[in-house]
Amino acid sequence: MSGLPSLEQGPAYSLLPPEIVQPVQAALAVASEEHNRLLKAEIQRFQTLVHPRMLQLEYFDLGGLFDSITQADNLEELGITVTNSSCIEFNSLDLAEVESVCQDPAQFTFYDPLHYTTTIHREVAKGIAKALDRKVTAVPY
Repeated sequence: MSGLPSLEQGPAYSLLPPEIVQPVQAALAVASEEHNRLLKAEIQRFQTLVHPRMLQLEYFDLGGLFDSITQADNLEELGITVTNSSCIEFNSLDLAEVESVCQDPAQFTFYDPLHYTTTIHREVAKGIAKALDRKVTAVPY
């Protein structure tokens, strides 16, 4: 089961009034950390209720994977050159009015103020597949 990535990152915060950016980011950091802590605890609790041969759940650190992918060296290798804004720029937080759209989304970390680009998601899929390759084993009947 996948945890949440850090919710306090991304260009969406540039749309907020400057005086509330830091408190909002701090609150979202706490929320994502608490969600992941509770998810890990519930996975452990659930595993005590189910025979391991029937079902095994594991926590997947999606936040850690996103963090490692979005390190500067990795982004450079992926051809990502724009990390502080999104491909689609909006005039306001309600996202009703598009200001601009980039020509090449592959150069961006974020497609819009909240969502990562296909390039980032492709790397996430590779990371998840790699983790599953290490974990999947045949279960004898």
